[in-house]
Amino acid sequence: MNIPFGGLWDEVMGSPDIIGGSESIGLGSVLVLMLVIWLISAVVSLTVTLLAYLIYALGTYRLAKKLGVERAWLAWIPYAQYFTLGKVAEKCDERRGLAVKPWGLIMLLVSVGAVVLVTVLIGLGTLISMLLAPLGMLFSMLASLISWAPFVIMSICCWKIYREFYPETVNVVLFIISIVFSVQIIVTLIASFRQPNPADNAYIENVEHSLYD
Repeated sequence: MNIPFGGLWDEVMGSPDIIGGSESIGLGSVLVLMLVIWLISAVVSLTVTLLAYLIYALGTYRLAKKLGVERAWLAWIPYAQYFTLGKVAEKCDERRGLAVKPWGLIMLLVSVGAVVLVTVLIGLGTLISMLLAPLGMLFSMLASLISWAPFVIMSICCWKIYREFYPETVNVVLFIISIVFSVQIIVTLIASFRQPNPADNAYIENVEHSLYD
């Protein structure tokens, strides 16, 4: 049976359906359906991201308040919360009688600096790859390496914090986070409801450890 091209298109995309006489889904309906699915996905993704951010901010804020960090409310502000996390790590070092480094400032500078550098390197890599592909790939690899810098500094800070709140299982906790980094959000929140290792005990442990070294 010969079917003209126009008739075939109508059969596939928008002709009346033989069954029940109803019209089949046309191209416009398909586009509308795809748009609805995209909007639902975007709303769900945004909701999950916002919820995760609020949970992490709450955990960081509670830890900062519990350890007496000034301006703990910065934990609710993007990027400033990294500064707060670093300040919590500083308090943990102080409780253990260790030399206190400016982890808050380091965390903030590395986080912001990594975003700027990665953006610049990706842009340069894209432009250069049009002329010389291997050099453009080198820029992309460098950007990928730099993007890991905040995670490295954050892991150091988390280790300092978690050993105060998970003294018996800190290594296990960090191992789990290294596999699934998103778990850190829940671990931080749970830690904020736990009691830290007593400062006196932490200091004594550090002194005894130093004597035996």
